[in-house]
Amino acid sequence: MTNSRINKKQFFFDKFSKSFISFFKKYINFLTRKYAEKSSPIYIKDGYFDNKFIKNKDTFSQCYQDIFAELLLKNSNKKIKKVYAEIGANHPFDDSNTFVLEKKGFSGYSFDIFKHPFWKERKNSFFENGFSNKEKYINFFMIDPPKTVYVNGNPIHSSCFNSTNRSTIEKYKSMLFPDSLICEKEYKLITINNFWSKNKLNIPDVMFIDTEGNELSILKGGTKVIVEVPIIFIENNCDFLTIILIRNFMKINGFRLIARLGNLDDVFINKRFFKNININYLKKEIKNL
Repeated sequence: MTNSRINKKQFFFDKFSKSFISFFKKYINFLTRKYAEKSSPIYIKDGYFDNKFIKNKDTFSQCYQDIFAELLLKNSNKKIKKVYAEIGANHPFDDSNTFVLEKKGFSGYSFDIFKHPFWKERKNSFFENGFSNKEKYINFFMIDPPKTVYVNGNPIHSSCFNSTNRSTIEKYKSMLFPDSLICEKEYKLITINNFWSKNKLNIPDVMFIDTEGNELSILKGGTKVIVEVPIIFIENNCDFLTIILIRNFMKINGFRLIARLGNLDDVFINKRFFKNININYLKKEIKNL
């Protein structure tokens, strides 16, 4: 009888503990999102431009990065050469930050560890490379062969889940791609500084970095390049500490946080090239788009 009561108490205690931990994590995530939004001069919520731009296929980005890039470039003091760099490019069309820019005459460089077969349909340069703060080797896991499934009418590409974390990709494989295999491959990561110097690449007008949590490490290996870039979009939706660290790193290197796009990207402008930026004017331009 006593053991039965103890087991029941333990059961309810464990259940309560799990519920409390789950609630606490969600609450912390909620506070982190709110901080990221409120501390940004401009916040554009997800869905803000959907009716106009997605319907007309004027944006292919997850949260209007391509639209906002064009808007900011018009306000830059630097002569624009129409060059982009996209690190963590993944799919050449779906959720692409650069496809619309390319259609409007931009040239540029797209990087990802895995090259999706559809990249052959894009005209600008693709490099099958990964970056870090120093040269090193990593094991990378991917779903093989690449596949697309549709969930509620929306395409989901297996390349979205390629990762350095095997347990993560196994989770999505079992849910969405049960008939596929997981392929492991070793890749050499290099620094942005070394790659740009070795290949004599042009400094881009705008850079996009979306590497599933590895953004800060990549930034640290590219300081010589990024300080010359007018605009940088960084996916910064991890924990509170990471958000603070990335924002502080960019501030130290001469950038100003100008906007937050949904719960995804922080947008930074190089203060050297945006000396007289007017936030209220930008907000009016956004409303008039």
